[in-house]
Amino acid sequence: MIDKIQNAFVSVFGEEIRDEITSDATMDSVAAWDSLSFINVMLAVESEFGVSIEPDDAFEMTSVEGILGVISRKSS
Repeated sequence: MIDKIQNAFVSVFGEEIRDEITSDATMDSVAAWDSLSFINVMLAVESEFGVSIEPDDAFEMTSVEGILGVISRKSS
């Protein structure tokens, strides 16, 4: 599943970010992932996984671990 998350980030930031997107990546550890790009990341994750993310889910999506949690709930 991390590959699909990396794909979502690459679609927003470009291929050079792929190595930064690991299971322990957060908004604090990835310089390009800021509040302005947050919505684009959410939209890319929605597209990559075919899920709809609710505004309440966004609060959890400040880390790859949080994104994985939201996707897991939405996919089950």
